[in-house]
Amino acid sequence: MSSFPDLKIPETWKPLFRAIDDQGWEFMGPIECNLNWDYRYILRFGQGFNECHLTIFEEPEWCGNHLQARALTVAGLSWELPTDRNIAESVSLVLTGNWTEEVSAFVGLFLEAPPSKTDPISLKHNGV
Repeated sequence: MSSFPDLKIPETWKPLFRAIDDQGWEFMGPIECNLNWDYRYILRFGQGFNECHLTIFEEPEWCGNHLQARALTVAGLSWELPTDRNIAESVSLVLTGNWTEEVSAFVGLFLEAPPSKTDPISLKHNGV
């Protein structure tokens, strides 16, 4: 199983992973996908029988007349494995400014109510 150091995740992102860990979720590893949309990582976390996915996007941003690659980082959480960008960013946080002050609430609100195994979305996702 991969660990965070194996992925060479920037030190500045550690508060995001710490917030997920503080909620009792365990890093299960990266997911390799051939998707037709840009993302840097899709990471899987688990707690009991529940899984969630953290998708990291790094977007270019204009600074004056220069386009800076990977200037803007966005983290998205989803219960199902994201198959498109809309699912991946349905609950998202832009990692700029004072994001470290908001990250615990962002993660906590998302993770406090995992989908029930009997709700229609979970049943569809689990092939029922």
